[in-house]
Amino acid sequence: MQSLYDQFATTDLASNSRLKDENSEGTILFQEFDPLQFDQYTAVHSTLQKFQELMVQVQETREDIALVSRDLQEALVQLRQQLDSLHEDLTESRLVRFGSIAARFVGPLATLSQRHNKAVTLKIAGEDVLVDQAVLEQLQTPLTHLLRNAFDHGIEMPHERIKQRKPTMATITLSAKVRGNQVILTITDDGRGINLKKVYQSALKKAICSKNTTFEQLNREQILNFIFTPGFSTAANITSLSGRGMGLDIVRLEVERMRGSLTVESNLGKGSQFKIRIPLTLNILPLLLCRTQQQTFAFPSANVRELLELANLDIDWSYRDCLPTIEWQGEKLPIYPLDKLFSHHQPLSSSSQFLLPKSGIIIDVNGELIVIASDVILGERELVLKSFDNSVPVPPYIAGCTVLGTGEIVPILSPDYFEELLTQVEKELVGSDRKLTKVAEPLISEQTSILIVDDSIAVRRSLTRTLVAGGYQVVQGRDGKEALHILEQPEQNFGLILCDIEMPVLDGFSLLQIVRKHPRWQKLPVAMLTSRESDLHRNKAMSLGATAYFTKPFYPVELLAAIAEILVLPNTGV
Repeated sequence: MQSLYDQFATTDLASNSRLKDENSEGTILFQEFDPLQFDQYTAVHSTLQKFQELMVQVQETREDIALVSRDLQEALVQLRQQLDSLHEDLTESRLVRFGSIAARFVGPLATLSQRHNKAVTLKIAGEDVLVDQAVLEQLQTPLTHLLRNAFDHGIEMPHERIKQRKPTMATITLSAKVRGNQVILTITDDGRGINLKKVYQSALKKAICSKNTTFEQLNREQILNFIFTPGFSTAANITSLSGRGMGLDIVRLEVERMRGSLTVESNLGKGSQFKIRIPLTLNILPLLLCRTQQQTFAFPSANVRELLELANLDIDWSYRDCLPTIEWQGEKLPIYPLDKLFSHHQPLSSSSQFLLPKSGIIIDVNGELIVIASDVILGERELVLKSFDNSVPVPPYIAGCTVLGTGEIVPILSPDYFEELLTQVEKELVGSDRKLTKVAEPLISEQTSILIVDDSIAVRRSLTRTLVAGGYQVVQGRDGKEALHILEQPEQNFGLILCDIEMPVLDGFSLLQIVRKHPRWQKLPVAMLTSRESDLHRNKAMSLGATAYFTKPFYPVELLAAIAEILVLPNTGV
């Protein structure tokens, strides 16, 4: 610009003379100067000067923006530090290490050992597990009962342990772990275990069990449940530790008040294990976020084994005649689409095929590995898990929820309770003779491009969000004429046109006519999306060759399902 400005500033003599003839003021003002001594300027120079000034202003503005950007980056770093500090404060105020509570039982157990001449040590596992302090405080009484019960009924006297070739020093293990939205506390001893026949006889004696019920008619779980009955005790004599009929029934009652459960396992001669499961009211967990259709889900990272790109794998489509499998570390793992697991409240699509999402998550479901197929993996984050209250029944496979920074509420899934869902999907697929179709067939293996044609920017933006979330690429056109211009670009390749009817310049019907007559586009699917619901408009569109006809307002899930069906039809696309 400066060079061009300088060229115009130096004119030849003829041009100077003409300027002076046309401008009397210039003649008077500049007649004493030679043209080489005084530059002459025209309106072009003024324009160039303004343009240069504008360029300088833009440059200064860019520098200002760069400065603001640096300040913003510094502010974001400070904000991250503050958030980390708040995270630590939250952890310290609401969550405590399990070891800090468990250590309280070491002293009392040592006192019992000295008083009753038993050598017992308390082993604590999971000391660093963070648990809601309020939960642990409420569990102190039940844990005390269970530890005293393990010491009294479980641990043998030293001479008995020597006869059974056990270490003289007995061990009681108190451990904690967090699984999904539950904290699981276990008390395990290496003592004598529970004698089922002795429990049965005591239950008969105290009329807890009917005399007509024989020992063989009861299973192991039923007999073990007798020990949680009020008034039950197998102790022959009343002591400071046992025989009073007050103990495990109180423990179970306290646990159930916290919406938890108490179970027991025992091996005669080897020991017993009591397991308490309590739902957490607040906990921070690492969660893997993924999105399918329009819904975001979260899996506890503890259940996630690996992430996969299904499009890059060799998939076997013969599993149980309905579900595909992949080979992973020598195992065949079935693939379950995430959207099908939670579609049981809606009828399945009438299509004979279902599309398989492209991203796979290997999930541990009670020791069995499966692959959950999802549209998009959003990554892992540490988030606060919030449990539901008892006002609304919640299925067991929903562990709770978390709230993202955007305000979106995300359900947290509990894979350990997926068995019902997996069985349901298999039955539904087999019963309807429907199959899953690999993403790589035919158009949706890579991101399919869809051309949206609508004169409303609000509709275009809404459709774009929906389709992008569904895994498609989107190009927008404001009217039929602009859509034709986009279609004519040699690099453009669309799988579908989603078009309004009433638009300026060139309406949807006219665009549809042109597309159907063009040799390159005549097989390209065109779906009309309009607010016109009358049969007159619908019939006109179908007579002109429309592939489908949708009305506004649209429902994202239904629209995506319908588009998926259109894209798997044979001989479509361009």
